[in-house]
Amino acid sequence: MVKNASKAFKVDVESVVIKIYNEFSSSAKRTENLKSFFEFVDLEYQDLLRHVPTRWLSLHPAIDRLLKNWTAVKSYFQSEGGANNAAIILETFQDDDENSLPLCTLWFAHNISLIIHNSILLLENNKTTAVELHAIMNKLKMQLEQRGKDRFYGNNANQILKTLDVNKKKSFETQAQDFLNRCVNYLCNWYNFEESIFQHFQFLDSTSEIEWQSFETIVDVLDLNIEKDSIYEEYCILKEVLNKFGHQKLSSEVDQKWVTVFKGAHLPAISKIVSFVLSIPVSNAYCERVFSLMGIINRDERNKIATELIGAELKIRLNFDMNCSEFYDYIQEFPDILRLVSSDKKYSFKNKQ
Repeated sequence: MVKNASKAFKVDVESVVIKIYNEFSSSAKRTENLKSFFEFVDLEYQDLLRHVPTRWLSLHPAIDRLLKNWTAVKSYFQSEGGANNAAIILETFQDDDENSLPLCTLWFAHNISLIIHNSILLLENNKTTAVELHAIMNKLKMQLEQRGKDRFYGNNANQILKTLDVNKKKSFETQAQDFLNRCVNYLCNWYNFEESIFQHFQFLDSTSEIEWQSFETIVDVLDLNIEKDSIYEEYCILKEVLNKFGHQKLSSEVDQKWVTVFKGAHLPAISKIVSFVLSIPVSNAYCERVFSLMGIINRDERNKIATELIGAELKIRLNFDMNCSEFYDYIQEFPDILRLVSSDKKYSFKNKQ
């Protein structure tokens, strides 16, 4: 999305971030020179961060770090002249003014990349479900559209705009509006906000406002083979159960919220609906994470590892968020498992001897 929208700007933010990082990543001498400029402008030295084009989540941290180091980095490149620097770097730092159009563009990119960064983190979170997807997408679209309507490009960018001459200000605003429009159009092309089935799942996140029509719609949309008569009978029971909960605070996590509800009543038909919806993946991030972990576990020096052991390690890594000491305390509650750990039973080849 951002790569496509960035075509609206004359300054290629991604290229600027990558070129500046490359200037220092391959040379210890240039890095030492840069440190002297940090001392000169009285800033604590921080390494610039690398942005990998295929890893979108690396862009915002890289821009953020560059802007924090901007004064020192700008002083370095201006003192170097430009004989050995890329043209895009020269254009970025050629203005002697404290506030410049490239800096304004970077602050705008910083503001926009943050809201997209946070949205992606939510979408890639293991606990995010199909129930929350439409709300996340809708919020992102609204944030982009509202910025365009209000001409709000981030406070720092707006403050710099006030210091620019009329022509530069007009040029930036035209490019920024085009950028925002491209982002919104990209979202609309890849996600159907008007007819997405995910919008019908949202009611499952609010147990206090559940209506029969919502269940009826979701069964039709998903074409589930469940009798509506059974669902309605359970719906009536569900309303009673929810009334008993009253103002009791349920978990903020959708799945845990329904676990609490189902503990209060036997609702097999509604349970099937909720289970089906919660089993729909929001993104492929979880699958990619599994393959990444599999590569770490099944490495060259462990080439004789059994498939069962790979599966066991994956289950532990993906389902346990305890540290070593917490797991030690936890496992003490299961003496049978501890006995098996210290026995020979788990080593099948020993039993054959």
